[in-house]
Amino acid sequence: MGNKFFKKCRYCQKYFCNVHIRPKPAGLPRFEGSTQKDRLFMEEWHKPGGHPCPPYLEHWEEENKRKLQQYKEALDKFVKSKPIKHHEEPSVVFKDGIPIPYERAKKDEIKVSRTVVFIIVLIVAGFLIYTNWSKVSSYLPNISFNDTNKITLNFSRQVYRPTVETRFAQPKQYTLQELRNYALQLINEDRTQNGLKPVALGNNNAAQQHAEDMIENRFLSHWGSDGSKPYMRYTKAGGKGSIAENAAFSGFFYYEPNAVTIDPKESIETHEYQMVNDDADSNWGHRDNILDKNHNKVNIGIAYDSTHLAYVQDFEDDYILWSEPISYSSGILSMEGTSSLGTIQNVALYYDLTPVRLTQSDLLSYFYRGAYSLGDEAGYILAPPPLGSYYDTSSMNYKYVEASRWHVNGGSFAITANIQPLLSKGSGVYTVVLWAKNGNDNVALTTYSIFI
Repeated sequence: MGNKFFKKCRYCQKYFCNVHIRPKPAGLPRFEGSTQKDRLFMEEWHKPGGHPCPPYLEHWEEENKRKLQQYKEALDKFVKSKPIKHHEEPSVVFKDGIPIPYERAKKDEIKVSRTVVFIIVLIVAGFLIYTNWSKVSSYLPNISFNDTNKITLNFSRQVYRPTVETRFAQPKQYTLQELRNYALQLINEDRTQNGLKPVALGNNNAAQQHAEDMIENRFLSHWGSDGSKPYMRYTKAGGKGSIAENAAFSGFFYYEPNAVTIDPKESIETHEYQMVNDDADSNWGHRDNILDKNHNKVNIGIAYDSTHLAYVQDFEDDYILWSEPISYSSGILSMEGTSSLGTIQNVALYYDLTPVRLTQSDLLSYFYRGAYSLGDEAGYILAPPPLGSYYDTSSMNYKYVEASRWHVNGGSFAITANIQPLLSKGSGVYTVVLWAKNGNDNVALTTYSIFI
């Protein structure tokens, strides 16, 4: 990133470098209405050094309340100092809690009325010209019109004034591989700066499928529109390790005529920065996922249009060399392989209901906007106890079955078990998690879903 000059926000007391002077969203901030507070936010947001942090807005609100109270007190004293018969209409009106002189408010209303009339006249004139273009064009010189008029601004960025038909400029075009490589570079920069090994780019397509689903159906969630969770999609796409997902979205979820054109790379950089440095609202879960020392791969999904971008990071723990991948048939679960990470501990099963189709409203609701889990605990596969001994079930508050084959030596394993007693919840999705111990960490080596 080169040399950085750090600046301090005088309201929130946080420091930002000259590159990330403000962690702005990629595109206009999402808010409803057009209150004075909204307009102040946008005004700050557009300033070169603007930092519309919550403490600033709180400062503005308190300052505004103080001024408003002073004004009301002064107005009250003025009214009480005059005979009641002379007090007719107030000399001010209040708009968004702000006192505005009555005469100025009337002038503003007149300006608005004139503007509306002017717009109507323009529309009528435009319609008449359009319907009589053949006559009008005969009076014009022979001029050829380009589709766009190119403008070069003084800070070396080129923008385009779009025609009425296009409304929005097209975003910068990159290949999917270019964007994935850029996202991987940012991820590994954050990992390296925190003393972690870089991750490799994975080839599981579940992340890309989910990004395309989000951009097409305008939502942000770990659940897909088909009701699936990340590990279910990962399994269906051929994944045999385990994954943990981060997801992000730029743009409005509903139609917004004033949405701005995005630059995909800028959006990706913003999301990476916010997930690592501004993730308190998510209890730093995105940051912890990016900086998990046990991850060795990341599958990246990116989908975008001119005003929206969906970004998915499926971090993967892929350490097993399989001689017999996980298989299930008629109640029998079997697996065999060698893990290069940790020592095998046990096998757990987790249960989810069969996924059902979800609408956009469902996916934007509170339940589907948060973190996801592996489902409900269904039970465990345990090693058979030594000959002549047994498990003391009085102290066990979970279901379990004993493996008919349990050969575990460090990272090598060969396990077979009848899991039928653990499928008591009926049809649904049962996810097999092979747990290993790596130092003080419990690591899930698999998140393999079985659809029953």
